[in-house]
Amino acid sequence: MSEEKAARVLRKFARAVSAGAAYDDLEIGPVPPGQEWTVEHVASVDETTAITSRGWAIKASGFLHWIEEVLVTTAALHDGERVVIVLAAGESLICRLTGCTSADVLYAYVTGTYRRVPG
Repeated sequence: MSEEKAARVLRKFARAVSAGAAYDDLEIGPVPPGQEWTVEHVASVDETTAITSRGWAIKASGFLHWIEEVLVTTAALHDGERVVIVLAAGESLICRLTGCTSADVLYAYVTGTYRRVPG
């Protein structure tokens, strides 16, 4: 069976209500054993107030490996972009929203594909 036929659609999201700390991390994952995720689109939103920045990181082996951080200054902005991020079993994708206020409603979305891998 070819790679294209083995890949399946991946759609995940995380939702949180901010406690008003310095930042809020929304975790998507971890990738289950025997799977590999290829994330092709990421998006985030604070539905309540404007945040100061948004960053994406891979959480692996107990560390955050930062991919990017961008400034965001508009409330309810659905900030999204095309990416290629490959996650192995046990890894998670973290969306860090900085500058949230207490009770803000936060979302992070990813889409892509996943496939089964040996091991």
